[in-house]
Amino acid sequence: MKPRKQRQQLIYDYLREKNTPQSAYDILDAFRDHGIRAPVQVYRELKKLLECGLIHKVESLNAYIACKHEHRSGQSVVAICNDCGSVQEMSVSVFSDHFQSLSDWEEFTPQEMNIEVKGRCSDCD
Repeated sequence: MKPRKQRQQLIYDYLREKNTPQSAYDILDAFRDHGIRAPVQVYRELKKLLECGLIHKVESLNAYIACKHEHRSGQSVVAICNDCGSVQEMSVSVFSDHFQSLSDWEEFTPQEMNIEVKGRCSDCD
């Protein structure tokens, strides 16, 4: 799926180029010269990109990364390095299968799944 508007495309491309999560204010600072001058403009575009499943919010950092895997929106698993701050998206399938079987047993239907795992990346070991 592709972003629909020019601002969404700019923000999506920016996040794809970055190796670390970017806050809404990082994005705002990067695109002031492109007519994005208020946080509400950034949050509006981020919300649309999230709904399309093109980016993920890293809740513990209050920041965003571009999605690198194809999966249903509302599902993400990210590994966060405590030393360098890099974030890697991991495959959701192993986790979602486990949670689906748990939901069958508990009679609960998950609608959104965001898992964050903190540790050290191979570059920092």
